[in-house]
Amino acid sequence: MKPNFSPISPGDSLQTHKRNLPHWEQTGRIYFLTWRLADSIPQQKIKELSWQKRTWLSHHPEPWDEESANEYHHLFTARWQRWLDQGHGSCLLNSEVFRKITESSLHYFDGTRYFLDDYVLMPNHVHVLVMPNEAFQISEITHSWKSFSAHEMCKLTDHKGPIWMKEGFDTMVRSMKQLDRFRSYIRNNPENANLDPIQYTLGKGRGIPM
Repeated sequence: MKPNFSPISPGDSLQTHKRNLPHWEQTGRIYFLTWRLADSIPQQKIKELSWQKRTWLSHHPEPWDEESANEYHHLFTARWQRWLDQGHGSCLLNSEVFRKITESSLHYFDGTRYFLDDYVLMPNHVHVLVMPNEAFQISEITHSWKSFSAHEMCKLTDHKGPIWMKEGFDTMVRSMKQLDRFRSYIRNNPENANLDPIQYTLGKGRGIPM
């Protein structure tokens, strides 16, 4: 049965999956995801931001209210996105072939394991709006996207080391207003980063059941 979108509910049970950062999951939610190439941000910037983020998170445990979520986005996510848009690293996704591989992985289980909404493939990162089906966790879905695309890309390049950074950003959508903001951000990201049309791919899946 298709789940219908509903905003995050502090009263409902939350699952947490902890790698370098806590990742919260709740059934029937839409997620705004950002995942990036492993060399897309200089290590010094990562260390600086990670220390600041750990300090902030220790004083702001999840689940957050909308004010705390907006503060987190302003202090950390927005800054991270600006660094990504500066185009550091190998920018493998400048290649249309590699973007098609990544895009194919996004669509493969659309409508079965998850429902794919708007997405954009930038030169060194990916933004996706997606709602998992009830039987699948967002962490499993992103792992399958990265694993398949990295395997296929490695066949075509002499790139050394991992393709994708293990850690990414995942934010549960808290309202229809916020969903519209994320959709707008995705659609405007290439223009805001001053990219040529040959450097990115905008797309949409089956959409979110409402």
